[in-house]
Amino acid sequence: KSLPDDLLRVTRNWIC
Repeated sequence: KSLPDDLLRVTRNWIC
């Protein structure tokens, strides 16, 4: 994975 789980989680929150 290029992006860590933390970043993915934040991105998901941002998308929401």
